[in-house]
Amino acid sequence: MTGSQIAAHKATIVSNRFSFRSSINSIAAALDLVHTYDEVIGPLWVATQLPSRGQFVDDIHYTVFTVMQQLVDYSFSATNLANHYDLLNHFAFGSSVKFPGACPPPSDPNEIHTAVIDANYLDTYGRPMFFNNTTASPRPTGTYLSPGSIATVTVPASLVGRGYNIRVGAHESDFSEKTAVRRLNRCTVRYPINSITTMVANPLGGGIYIEVPRYISDVGVVSVQIQNAVRSPYFSAKSFHQTTLSEWQNTERHHVAPWADFQSEKVMMQVPTSWIYALEDPVTLMADWDKAADILNDLMGFPRDRGRETIYNQVDLMLRAVAFTPGYPAVNNTYNQNTNYGGYANSYLVRGPQYAPDYEFHELGHAYKFPKFPGEVESDVNLLHVPVFMGFGDTIDEAFRASRSGRDFVTLETTAVAWMMCDNFLNGNIMENFEKQYAFKGHAKFVEIARLFGWDRLVDRRIMAIGDPHGRQRIWSIRNQISTATGCSTATNGFGDWIRQVGHLQVRSSSDLLCETVAFPTPVATSHSPDKTIASGSRPTCPDGMRIPEPSKSPARLTATACSQWKRS
Repeated sequence: MTGSQIAAHKATIVSNRFSFRSSINSIAAALDLVHTYDEVIGPLWVATQLPSRGQFVDDIHYTVFTVMQQLVDYSFSATNLANHYDLLNHFAFGSSVKFPGACPPPSDPNEIHTAVIDANYLDTYGRPMFFNNTTASPRPTGTYLSPGSIATVTVPASLVGRGYNIRVGAHESDFSEKTAVRRLNRCTVRYPINSITTMVANPLGGGIYIEVPRYISDVGVVSVQIQNAVRSPYFSAKSFHQTTLSEWQNTERHHVAPWADFQSEKVMMQVPTSWIYALEDPVTLMADWDKAADILNDLMGFPRDRGRETIYNQVDLMLRAVAFTPGYPAVNNTYNQNTNYGGYANSYLVRGPQYAPDYEFHELGHAYKFPKFPGEVESDVNLLHVPVFMGFGDTIDEAFRASRSGRDFVTLETTAVAWMMCDNFLNGNIMENFEKQYAFKGHAKFVEIARLFGWDRLVDRRIMAIGDPHGRQRIWSIRNQISTATGCSTATNGFGDWIRQVGHLQVRSSSDLLCETVAFPTPVATSHSPDKTIASGSRPTCPDGMRIPEPSKSPARLTATACSQWKRS
């Protein structure tokens, strides 16, 4: 066929795409086209790379890409699996060897694997984090559907007809707006659980997950049976299912499925199996990630145990957005299928949160959607990095420096000097937005408050979450900002004249100072009065007698009392 003829056929396919839902003739023709293409030309991304989206032409390659996408979106439904089992069984995209990855079928298709999952998704205290108010929570089963297989999933009756789904494929990010085309836009297939037994398939293959809808509290821990699937590497640190170190080293990490799941009550991630088959100690790894999640929730005034994971990371071929972004999952880490990772990738995901780059906790700061002063949307979120790194032994200056990947000379003191050398400071002006965002000067004031008064005070006075933390009556957005007057009034009620500039800096009111983003020099005051000083080297006490923590010490654990001061509305 000529190029114009192929383009005409593609236009017809697109206009009739909904026939892929039920028309046996359309589905059979689409399967034949993809199979023939794979046999004659070779699978997409294996034999042929697609150009960037802006350079697409309606040739045979883009036509096959379009047909493959429509098969995933419409054809592999529960109804079609029941009505056209023989047609869909054993059909796989040749491109699946590239992404998600090659996976042999089970040696015994009748073997049944049992997974134990928590089928509850509790409505816990605290406003929803990013995406928490719209999406279900996936529960790994530790099984993987090989491309071309049809698996059968059996669940208890308590899951039927209540909004639960079976999802085949971990990677649900829609890449239809991405410029590069390195996989299908959408790679997962969902099956509503409307009966005890459900057949599932996906021509790409993929991990098998049970999606739990929001705010289910009466089901609890249940067993799920999966037939005609293979085991995938799965490390669980759940209270009801704890993978032992021996189980991991001798069994779990050796499963051949291309993707691995790690999950605790607080953290979850999916990473390539090529990253972890030589990982020796996931027990410590997940304990470290849990510790990081605890520090974050303590700082933000949330309970440590929530309805679902606080941190959910996933690796993919590309970032989910045009830049790093929060999400459930957050997709800020990529991999290359052609790289030999030696079984233990040099990635903080599998090395631990103490090795995380600055963007990890920056984006989690956005995910919490806590109120911020005007212009500080991209600065206050850097604070979260500091207590996490201090929790793993960094000094406050070391953790502060790492919060924006700074050079060795960066400290709270040098940050104060940097601000004092700016024209706005010299001219008596407040810091402008561009001086705060993505910069040390932006979040230094909060770190200094923690250094002077302890991390507890950032929670006690609701500097980080002003208003109703549950937030059901408010619209919380990632860019949520509060007025300067409201924020300063609330914050300074707890600190009084301790929040001020001292020494050779111009003294201003506590409200003005807090709303200026500035790292404070070491204070020399002994009381609330700005004109009383003490000898250098002495350490003042807080107004309530609490001793100010030494800068070199790790952050104090945020108390349950601080969290309990906020009640559900």
